[in-house]
Amino acid sequence: MRVRLGGRGSELSRAQLEIVARVLRPMADVEIVAMTTTGDRLSQGSAAMTGKDSFTREIDEALLEGRIDLAVHSLKDLPSELTAGLAIIAVPEREDPSDVLVSRDGSTLAALPAGSRVGTSSPTLASAVSRKGGGTRSCSRARASRGLAASRR
Repeated sequence: MRVRLGGRGSELSRAQLEIVARVLRPMADVEIVAMTTTGDRLSQGSAAMTGKDSFTREIDEALLEGRIDLAVHSLKDLPSELTAGLAIIAVPEREDPSDVLVSRDGSTLAALPAGSRVGTSSPTLASAVSRKGGGTRSCSRARASRGLAASRR
């Protein structure tokens, strides 16, 4: 049996596609189909996002049209209402949920000097930064997928 597994072409998505493919390979010949979505194209330029489904729309359309057999999405990319005719049929076991702090000198979050700024778009990380105290604050301009950047200003 052949299974066409579709998802985004980003590094994270390709890793997720491989996780699912490893599970399916003992039962099927798996072909990974990487796609570029509207969200991928818009995130490369300065255009505003067109909606929550901007990272899933083209993949969902490929699934509904029969060009792929299964789609792999990050749950964070799914709109609150799924596309009509589609369902979430499986959620793989979660990998290590740890985040990473990237700093110029290898500082940990606890060791950052007072007044440091930490760039993140993650509400969870912003909360951790605010709990640190000492005037350390989060800045939401940074994209979480590109890591955290700490600086003293």
